[in-house]
Amino acid sequence: TLVCKPAPPRGKRVGIIRGGGGYSVLAADTCAREGLEAPEFTSQTQEALRAFIPPAGNSIRNPVDAEVAVRNADLFQRALELVAADPSIDLVIVSQHLDLLKQAGEDNLRRVGENLVRFARENPYGKPMAAILDSWGGDPVVQKERSRLLEELPRAGMPVYRNLLRASRAMAKLAEYTAFLLKAPAEA
Repeated sequence: TLVCKPAPPRGKRVGIIRGGGGYSVLAADTCAREGLEAPEFTSQTQEALRAFIPPAGNSIRNPVDAEVAVRNADLFQRALELVAADPSIDLVIVSQHLDLLKQAGEDNLRRVGENLVRFARENPYGKPMAAILDSWGGDPVVQKERSRLLEELPRAGMPVYRNLLRASRAMAKLAEYTAFLLKAPAEA
């Protein structure tokens, strides 16, 4: 269920943050198949991302595909702020692998989750956001955090989806519906 707590999207341009591994092409292609656009971030956003994301093996154009930024609570928060603030973006999809976050420490896992909930609740840029929370399923600490996030994120205004296809489909439908409402003739 996609609940649009913030203002409806202005368009179908999506900013994507994923955790490395070369998923950027897959993410952009999946979003495009569902009717979304993944435009390059503005040069200012790319420059700001480049300040803490090394160029080798990473992408900062859109999607952000940078393990270093996604696995560190502070850098992830900064990347999320920059992507959401970018004026060429209408919607945001965040994909996190919780087991990989925990590899950087339980505190890191907890902080990323808390930051994501807080950002969704405050949503300073008023853009619809969706999350994907991957997990291998065997770690009780990760499962406890995942359960908490599955409950808290939707209440904060950020629905959680099983995979990128479902998230991009929901966001595309939201953008289509918003465009339909804006084109509908006003009733007298």
